[in-house]
Amino acid sequence: MARLKRVLKRWPGIFALLWFTIVYSFGQAPIVVLGMIKQPSLTVQIILTIVGVLTLAIAAWFIWQYYQKWPPVKRYFSKPQHPVIFMVIMVAIVAVGQAIPTGTSDNQATLEQLMRNAPVGMTLMAVVGAPICEELLFRGIFFRRFLPTISSWQTGVIGILISALIFGSLHASLFSLTVIPYIAMGIAFAMTYLAFDDLRYDIGLHMLNNLIAAVTFFMSIH
Repeated sequence: MARLKRVLKRWPGIFALLWFTIVYSFGQAPIVVLGMIKQPSLTVQIILTIVGVLTLAIAAWFIWQYYQKWPPVKRYFSKPQHPVIFMVIMVAIVAVGQAIPTGTSDNQATLEQLMRNAPVGMTLMAVVGAPICEELLFRGIFFRRFLPTISSWQTGVIGILISALIFGSLHASLFSLTVIPYIAMGIAFAMTYLAFDDLRYDIGLHMLNNLIAAVTFFMSIH
C-alpha cells in the first residue's frame, strides 16, 4: 500500500513533464517557422532569430524554475574518481551510437532542411537551446520527480533506460532503427547526469554532440 501511494504521488510529475515539453516546443516555434520559409529576407531572419532566442531563453527559465523546486537525487554511489576518463567513455558511447548505420530519421531530415533555410537560428537552437532545455527535462526533472532516490544499481539502470527511451521517442520512432543513436545519446546523457549530479556535464556533452553534428552537416553541403 505504501508503495502504491508513492507511485500515485509521482503521477503529477508526468503532467509536469508533458507541460514543460510543450513549453519547450513553443520556445522553438519562431526559429522553426524561420526554417520553413524559403529564402527569407535578412530582416525576417534577424527578427525571427532574436525572437526565437528570447522565447527559448524564457522556456528554459520556466523549466529551470520548476527543476529547482525539487531536491537533488539521493544516490548510493559517489562521483567518478577519474571524471575525464568517465567523460571520454560517455563520448565513446555517443560516437558508437552515431556510427551504427541506421539511416536518417524523419526528425533528422527535417532538421537538416530547416538548417539549410535558417543556418544561424537553427544552429543556435540545436547547439545551445536544445541541449539546455532537453537536459533539464529528460534528465533533471525526470530523475528528480520520478527517481528521487537511487538506492541500487538496478534502479539506476531502469531510470537511465526509461529516460533514454523517452528522449529517443521524441527524436525518432521507437519501432525504427533510426532511434538507436538517440537512445545511445540518452543513455550517455543520463549516466553523466547521475554520475555528477550536475546538469552542466550532460548539457556540455549534449552541446558537443550537436556542435559536431552541425559542423559535419555544413561541411557536407559546401
